Amino acid sequence: MRDIEEIDLWLRHIWLKMVKIEYDSSRIFEESNLHSTVYFHLRKLIESSGKKKLFIYSEMPFSTTMGGEGKKNPRVDLAVVILDEDKETPIDLLAVIELKHYDYHANSIGINKDLDHLKALRQGVYYPYKPTKKVIARRAYFLYLVDKGKISFDSTLQHKIERLKKNGYLKVFLGYGDKGEFITSIENQGE
Repeated sequence: MRDIEEIDLWLRHIWLKMVKIEYDSSRIFEESNLHSTVYFHLRKLIESSGKKKLFIYSEMPFSTTMGGEGKKNPRVDLAVVILDEDKETPIDLLAVIELKHYDYHANSIGINKDLDHLKALRQGVYYPYKPTKKVIARRAYFLYLVDKGKISFDSTLQHKIERLKKNGYLKVFLGYGDKGEFITSIENQGE
């Protein structure tokens, strides 16, 4: 549990401080930049902690069935895992992170798909390369950044988010532009 608490603190710091600095410096102008920023700072924090067993997968594939093939499967943007050092495969899925960046807020299919990924990862998925092993995500994060305007989810997405927040599984990090200022926040965790 200590690893998850540290990841919570690291992501909180990254979102409230580093993403804001990078965004205000015009370094985040599309989703891939947000992805790179979070990966870079998370990697630095893991390395400085000395936790060699932790590893970050970018675009980690997963399957809801044991026979799934890796290249055909959905992928989660970032995953923090504990690796089996001998086999270099994940033995524990500590945290999964989905990121979205839009010019304007939209209750989109992309957000819905990301939330469906987080739901599947909560229920347990298979890492689709040998050896195949079922892993269950212990914590999920949804990081959502919008350049202009406030964020308000429609009732369907809000309901899905609330279900995922039960028992502290999902943490939602929001960032949006408002009158020339970039605002970051972390929603009430629903615990």
